[in-house]
Amino acid sequence: MNTITVKTATEQAFKEMPPEFHVVKLIIRVRSKLQRPYVTDGCITRRLRELRSDKLCDYSVIDNHRAIYQKNIKEKQLELFN
Repeated sequence: MNTITVKTATEQAFKEMPPEFHVVKLIIRVRSKLQRPYVTDGCITRRLRELRSDKLCDYSVIDNHRAIYQKNIKEKQLELFN
């Protein structure tokens, strides 16, 4: 039995996404991690918003019509790459 929660799978999938991503790809990855193909989009995006509120995932919606999201990279993260 799979014991991973939707919230945990969403956080893991978010961390695996590139800096800019289509939310549908995130949803597909979460469903794959859960091995539950019928978890609703709304459930997954709700968990993503909760993760943002909890400051565990930081992102912005850059194109609401096409559902394109962008990870917000903080200054400390940028220092690691320089």
